[in-house]
Amino acid sequence: DWKKHRNPARAELEEKWGYDTKHAGHLVRLLRMCREILTLGKVIVKRPDRDELLAIRNGAWKYEDLVAWATKQDEELTEVMKTSVLPRAPDRNALDTLCQSLVEESLK
Repeated sequence: DWKKHRNPARAELEEKWGYDTKHAGHLVRLLRMCREILTLGKVIVKRPDRDELLAIRNGAWKYEDLVAWATKQDEELTEVMKTSVLPRAPDRNALDTLCQSLVEESLK
């Protein structure tokens, strides 16, 4: 049923390339961002790899290559996570304080 109601542009990408290349671009971006967050501790929104991500959306990667790359990234990120300097859990007190100050600021 979902195929009948899906976005025609996405269906066209899948028909042309054999898989959803827009989804593939998001997958690559998110896995790369995961590595950046774990290793650098920051989110890089303005992507230095923008052109490559757009190329992936335009079919630059074969599906088999995408799956192999993503599988390898998943394995590597599992190891990177073990040595990440990020805390294992959020600082709930700091988050509560931030939320309270944001609410108070917005109600002024």
